[in-house]
Amino acid sequence: MLRKQYVKNQQIIDNYYKQPILISIIIPTHNVEKYILHCLRSIIEQSYSNFEIIIVDDFSTDGTLTIVSEMANVCNKIEVIQLLENKGSAFAREKGLEICRGELITFVDGDDCYCDNTALEKIIQTYICHPVDCIMWEYQARHKGNILRRHYYKGKTGYYNVQDVAFMKIKRPLPHWHYLWNKCYRHDVIKKNGIHFISKLRRAEDVRFNEDFMSVAQDYYIIPQMLYEYNCTNPNQVTKENVNQTLKVVQQSLNRYKETLDNNLQLCSDLNILEKAQKYVYRDFYIKTIKLLLASRRFRWNKEFRKAIFSDSIYKRSAAMTHGKQWIIIGLYLESVKNILKRKIKKYLI
Repeated sequence: MLRKQYVKNQQIIDNYYKQPILISIIIPTHNVEKYILHCLRSIIEQSYSNFEIIIVDDFSTDGTLTIVSEMANVCNKIEVIQLLENKGSAFAREKGLEICRGELITFVDGDDCYCDNTALEKIIQTYICHPVDCIMWEYQARHKGNILRRHYYKGKTGYYNVQDVAFMKIKRPLPHWHYLWNKCYRHDVIKKNGIHFISKLRRAEDVRFNEDFMSVAQDYYIIPQMLYEYNCTNPNQVTKENVNQTLKVVQQSLNRYKETLDNNLQLCSDLNILEKAQKYVYRDFYIKTIKLLLASRRFRWNKEFRKAIFSDSIYKRSAAMTHGKQWIIIGLYLESVKNILKRKIKKYLI
């Protein structure tokens, strides 16, 4: 039986390679001159060659634009768009979406790269055998000192319908679900349903895009292989901002968590999984809120923030639905203590 399925899949792959699928790779860039050449080489040297690279330079002030322009002169697969003012990565990605021509779309950050030169081939082969709306894969993260941490998907890999994806995303909220660069999307699903990046968002625009896509997608497929390398050493990354600097910023984070909770509840309702998923939606909100409290406990305004949290109706409901889960608070507290000790030991060693 397995032999017949293998032969059938191989025949499908051979037929599709006669008319190879075009995949669009959209790269927003901003001041990544140290990384962009390696990023582009990891794509150009892929075993699968039917792709287009759309680079949208978000008003870089270093040598990024010069490098990508020179690469475009020697590689006809690269198209460069220059923005005349800094608009943010959401606006840049939307520009790429407007002109891309591929049947499939994926995103790469200018300071990241593919860590497997057969990554695109594996994505295409998966799509040919399983023509789903979205394909997701595992990734590794590079930290200072060239330390690599592999981020495996902790769950069943393979085919998922969208109801299972929504439930797993809520029950086990791994970062895999939020990123753009570890997924490949069907262009027609994006176009047909008018899914866009919200340009005014300067943070978490990838989360919003994935939520919008999931609300209209039918199925997903998860490849159990490391295909992408996420660079955590770039000091210019937006995600490195300290979100706990002021009371205002922390309150904005809390409001964003509430918006995510509302979106997840609505999604679960639309997919008819609200009854079994509701407690996990509130648990996710509860954990994020406790993390905010722990992270901001050293600031003078923490008492005011804590008072506002404990009187919040949504927090009260999430705490009630997570009743008896004291291990969550203990675990988060121990995690924060461990991180503090790590920083102090590192400072001492330096």
